[in-house]
Amino acid sequence: MRLRIFTTVFVVLCFLMSGGGAVQASSSRTGSFVLFFGDAQAGREDYTFSDQEFQTEGRISLGGQTLMIKSTLIGRNGVWEKYEGTLSPGTSFSAVFNADSVEVEVGPMHKSFPLQRPFVVLDNNVFAHYEQVLGLLDDGQDQITLDVVVPSLVLSNQNPVLQGQVKRTGPTRYHTAKGEVIALEEYVVTMPGNLQIRVLGREHELIGFEIPMQAVKVTRQEYVGLRLAQDLDEGAQHYIEEDFSKQNGDIALAGTLTLPLGEGPFPAILLNSGSGPQDRRGNTPPSYMTNMFSIMAQELAQAGIASLRYDERGVGESTGDYDEATLEDLLSDVDVLIGFMQEHPQIDRNRIAMLGHSEGAYFAPLLQDRLQAMVLLAGSSISLDQLMIEQLEYQMQQPWLSAPEREMLQAYQP
Repeated sequence: MRLRIFTTVFVVLCFLMSGGGAVQASSSRTGSFVLFFGDAQAGREDYTFSDQEFQTEGRISLGGQTLMIKSTLIGRNGVWEKYEGTLSPGTSFSAVFNADSVEVEVGPMHKSFPLQRPFVVLDNNVFAHYEQVLGLLDDGQDQITLDVVVPSLVLSNQNPVLQGQVKRTGPTRYHTAKGEVIALEEYVVTMPGNLQIRVLGREHELIGFEIPMQAVKVTRQEYVGLRLAQDLDEGAQHYIEEDFSKQNGDIALAGTLTLPLGEGPFPAILLNSGSGPQDRRGNTPPSYMTNMFSIMAQELAQAGIASLRYDERGVGESTGDYDEATLEDLLSDVDVLIGFMQEHPQIDRNRIAMLGHSEGAYFAPLLQDRLQAMVLLAGSSISLDQLMIEQLEYQMQQPWLSAPEREMLQAYQP
């Protein structure tokens, strides 16, 4: 059994609230939003927004599990005073906003946290709250840094007051599904950890937002199918893709070979991910959704370089069990795929490289005799045993770990 280092990932579908705690809806508005995770629809939310109350009711379904979210912001005289949230399955919680603090309650637990104005109230997995981003910046103001309140963070024993930034990046042209060209105001919200959310609005109406790092996209129902005008203006695709399946013993490794247009054979690079399980796009659903290998493959093809990317064992269309695989098993998978590239008629067998990310940067030097070049991306500068001990020690310091998880990590320490 291969030892896996478990990471706790704060998957954010973040939703901003009012600048300075101020209510900014001059009249009641309603609407519905659709959530997409990758290319698949994964949720929906309905909302009502007035100058005294902001209500949302949503549903998210991922990995066979469904989460229902209800939220209400209550205010008067133009200022939010209270927030109530309910997760099902889960619990209910509330927050009261004072002059210099926020009081959060979950069942019998009551905690107070310092809060500076201006601030933004934000809770996970509430889509419509981003509508208030559109009113945060005054005329002539391009950005603002402010406190961000995420009340549900207390459920994982974290401080709900963070710091974020909202920046206006200007109007951008889009095509609607009906073929209409529209100009939308674009904002970038930057959260701790450099998580960036791109927000689109039209006057006071939120059109949608996306979190590229997590392959999350939320769109107002009547704007589903919205596309960047630039995407449609770029012209014909500059590459072709071939899906393949290659046997390594009783394991079938499935992937995609991306080839430039024109006559080969082409120089090629194998894209190898870090410790997974990861798919051919470079993603580990649902936590890490960057599509980095898909993006790399397209850019490499434009430069005249072919690339191979694949689903690791037990992921996507590949067979086997990733959890049962040893490092030697995973290394042998890469070795077999290099052989596949060497025999492909469109690949120059004398110009094959490997890009190894994290764990892949450990593999690449072990295969150097079969490669003409290597790219080591986020590789380790210490030995593997030292690295694993260091990661275990880091994991055990995280405050949100449960007692059983902490005991499990402790058992792996030397």
